[in-house]
Amino acid sequence: MVELLYIVAKDRPDLAATLGRDFRGEDAVRIVVDRRAAERRRQEPRGTADERRRGADRRRAAQDRRDLGILGYVRIVRSDA
Repeated sequence: MVELLYIVAKDRPDLAATLGRDFRGEDAVRIVVDRRAAERRRQEPRGTADERRRGADRRRAAQDRRDLGILGYVRIVRSDA
């Protein structure tokens, strides 16, 4: 099953309402408002063994932040397969 998750910027309640109306009754679509106050990752020296986010994950997170700022939302497609 495929599920769509829309994360909407907290300063765009109008967009969250519009998406909510557009996808009303769609069980496979969730719309949530971004609740983050700030970046939660603590700063660690580069090259430490605890560095978990690498490569594609880091690029995806940066793209998501840009989309949230420019478009007002991020769309994430989740699949069981």
